[in-house]
Amino acid sequence: MRLPNRFTNLAWEVSLRSADHIPALTRELGAIGGISRVHLTHKRDTRPPEAVRAIRAALPPHTQISTTIALSRYTRIADVVADVVLLQTSSELSCNEILIVSGDNKGLYDSTRLLRELVSIPANLSVSVAYTCHRDADRCGLERQRLVEKLQAAGARGVANVYLQLSDDLDLIEREISWIRAETSSRSVPVGLRGCLLLPSRALLVSLARAPWPGVSLSAAFLGSLEGAQRANSDLWQGFERLRVEPLVVMLPYPSVRHEGWAALPGDPS
Repeated sequence: MRLPNRFTNLAWEVSLRSADHIPALTRELGAIGGISRVHLTHKRDTRPPEAVRAIRAALPPHTQISTTIALSRYTRIADVVADVVLLQTSSELSCNEILIVSGDNKGLYDSTRLLRELVSIPANLSVSVAYTCHRDADRCGLERQRLVEKLQAAGARGVANVYLQLSDDLDLIEREISWIRAETSSRSVPVGLRGCLLLPSRALLVSLARAPWPGVSLSAAFLGSLEGAQRANSDLWQGFERLRVEPLVVMLPYPSVRHEGWAALPGDPS
């Protein structure tokens, strides 16, 4: 299934549930064409270099590839560092960015510790971090403090981008963007911002309403129907454009999900 023309020059986040899905996903990405950047997330049995190698083989050489490093997928910090070194030194992989997230680990180590570990590694790979927008004052304060700690831990290497977790609360997103920009304004290289747009299916909306993903905050209006998701995504798209935030379209690796989801994206991003 070919992508509608108005959605080809976008960055897409694709999720690998299993290494078994890599062949099918690479075929589909190769058939779509016109994608400017692919960001990979993956589950426990797929190491980031393995996933990037498989996806790279299916895409044109100019396509940028980034990947999530979820610390909960590892048992030793040395293994995380080894994967990061491979990602940034292998010309075969040509990975240009990693997004570091703690995932669901129970405090063994976190993103801040890994950022400190990476300070001594040559900086030819951009490093980014995630941020969750919270209405609750206490949770918001903790999230802001964690971001400050990550920025400090990155040292001179710096943080390339802050990925805003899925939310359709545009007023909240705008408030937190203002804070992030004020907090990072003194840095020599500006920190980029990336915001998520969920490409849903009816089944996915039902699943998220019953069991939300960690860090995801979507309203009842968004989750109630594809039409509600379309209205929310349209507002988010316009908001991201006004706030100079790069949209990242989040999809699952199933054709039915993407097919149903076209109606839930704005009619014309240009």
